[in-house]
Amino acid sequence: TDHLTGLYNRHAFDERLREACARAKEGDQPVTVVLVDISGTRIVNEVHGPDVGDDMIRRTAIAMAHCIRGADTAARIGGDDFGVIVPDGDIALGRLIARRIAHEIERMNAEEWADQIPVSLTFGVATGVGCDPTDLFAAAEQQLTDYKAVRPMISVLRLRDESNGPSVA
Repeated sequence: TDHLTGLYNRHAFDERLREACARAKEGDQPVTVVLVDISGTRIVNEVHGPDVGDDMIRRTAIAMAHCIRGADTAARIGGDDFGVIVPDGDIALGRLIARRIAHEIERMNAEEWADQIPVSLTFGVATGVGCDPTDLFAAAEQQLTDYKAVRPMISVLRLRDESNGPSVA
């Protein structure tokens, strides 16, 4: 297990992903991977110190643990990165779990964590049937990377001062 979060560590995640893919291949069932990245921890660590960044990681782990099924595996797979293995889960279920996690983080940011630095997440979701675990992980990671490439542009657009007048979408 991971010492900071109490979730599985990367080694356990990789092992369970191999097992889930092997079982899925035998039963011709899907397996889904949800990758979760906490946004901005590097800046938080630089400005507020690593203890505050570690707190964000712990809080995220707690929220994630409340949002997954008993058959799923949640793990901290890197500094501020997490993974969820959803055996027998299709892409719709993977997206649902990602939305559950996002909603729980939003709720906790507004309620229990209102006096703390808010947590913001990015997700990558991939599903495969009879696939190699490395390929499945890489597909979810690519989706996460693609989203992170456009996120700064979206953030900059949001920072623009909008008038209170009418708008057209």
